[in-house]
Amino acid sequence: MKLAVVALTKGGADLGRRIAQAYPEQVDLYHTPFDQPLKLLAERLFQQYQGIVFIMALGIVVRVVGPILQDKRRDPAVVCMDEAGNFVISVASGHLGGANRLTTELAELLGATPVITTATDVRGKIAFDVLARELDLVIEPFENLKLLNSALVNGEKIGVVSQLPAEKLGFAQGSSRWEGIAVHPWAKLSGELAFPEITDLGYPYLVLITNRVPDVSLPSGRAEPVVLYLRPRNLIAGVGCRRGIAQEDILAAVTDACRQAGKSPLSLKKLVSVDLKKDETGLLEAARELGLPMEFFDRTELARHLEDHPELSRSDYVKAQIGVGGVCEPAALLAGYQTTLVLPKRKYRGVTVALAEERLW
Repeated sequence: MKLAVVALTKGGADLGRRIAQAYPEQVDLYHTPFDQPLKLLAERLFQQYQGIVFIMALGIVVRVVGPILQDKRRDPAVVCMDEAGNFVISVASGHLGGANRLTTELAELLGATPVITTATDVRGKIAFDVLARELDLVIEPFENLKLLNSALVNGEKIGVVSQLPAEKLGFAQGSSRWEGIAVHPWAKLSGELAFPEITDLGYPYLVLITNRVPDVSLPSGRAEPVVLYLRPRNLIAGVGCRRGIAQEDILAAVTDACRQAGKSPLSLKKLVSVDLKKDETGLLEAARELGLPMEFFDRTELARHLEDHPELSRSDYVKAQIGVGGVCEPAALLAGYQTTLVLPKRKYRGVTVALAEERLW
């Protein structure tokens, strides 16, 4: 985490230097006199750092950062300290931004008292946005996060159905962080997982940790639970395309491939292709639009994988054009750890897509 430490006094600056020494190459120290008003400095730091530690009165911090805060999914961690180093206070972005964790770390470093006020932390519970941050899971829909965390704090009955094993979640019977929550392995449910099977578990609140998109149809009269999906990023889309393809065509093809596989596009980890496409603008723009890295494989490596796996599809036309008989399937399989092909090559207008899934444990 790249940190900015902002101090108003000489004592605060001295404390900031102690923090900087503990986080070499991670901390930039700002102290008076500043080259601009504190509010403008804070606005700039919000764009440049993952965490900001203000060594000053809490009231000043609240007045400065209040108008700047926008969305806890994007705001940096905000922490406040007194210049004597007695207290470290988590101010904003406690869970997703990591302010609570930073508060605890700084308190241990300086021998200070951590002040964390989020209800789940106070009660020793594992907030679902913290779990998502720890395991790099995508939250969907985000508006249900508050409902599930509130249910957790209030002791409501919550069920977790997970493709990840319970040990990966840090689940242990009797653990305070999972008190009152039942974790069911995905294998407990049969077939392709129709949504009514989950509701039969009897939970008014459900957390589904999966890349799958279940059938959400419910029998008439059945009360629908509040559902929060936590999506693991373990899908890899192998993409082949003609020269000059538009970004929109690639996005449409990848989205439809996920639909056909019954997988959530939010679980995509990367797009991959052949090295000849390194300068393909539409492909690069599609990856950027999805917020995903783009990876390329040498044709020799793809050809070798096709030779080793005769079950994969190949095309004489493609081989004549680029020197290797297939792109999307071998590229998707090569780009991950213990991958399985979950959607063989699908053809679209000027685009081919295959999906591979990394093993989750």
